[in-house]
Amino acid sequence: MQDQETHQTTEVPPSGESSGVMAISPSMMGLTWITFILVTFVLYKVAWKPILAALDKREETIRKAQEDAASIREELQRMEESRKRTQAEADSQAREIIATARRAAEEAGRVIQEKARKEAQILVENAERDITKARDSAVATLRKESADLSIALAGKLIGANLDDSKNRAMVDQMIDRI
Repeated sequence: MQDQETHQTTEVPPSGESSGVMAISPSMMGLTWITFILVTFVLYKVAWKPILAALDKREETIRKAQEDAASIREELQRMEESRKRTQAEADSQAREIIATARRAAEEAGRVIQEKARKEAQILVENAERDITKARDSAVATLRKESADLSIALAGKLIGANLDDSKNRAMVDQMIDRI
């Protein structure tokens, strides 16, 4: 009896029938496939399409951002080139303005020097004219005083006083001879 108690007999079901949890039945397999197809269809309509649409939209947004970035990069490069050209033109104009200002300053200096020379020449000519007038005036005054002095001296020497107009004519003749 011991042998009978320790050995439990397992009976194998007839072929074609399986029992237990792991048993595959055609109806269960069909229902599983139908459920899988339905869930896949529902997920495709409800979740997969919106996910794909969101991914497509995201992809388009990224592509547009890349195109915009490339466009902005090109625009920045054009602006940098334009800035460099503008700066070069401004530098050129500044050099030209400085050169023009230098030439104008040199010309103004020459004009001022020439004007100063002319004014100095006019002053010298005026001074020479004033000196000539003063000398002529001094000579005339000296002649008159010498004539008066000569007449007075001759009158004392002769003792007789001739009239002034005759004396003056005679003194002028003597001075002219000298």
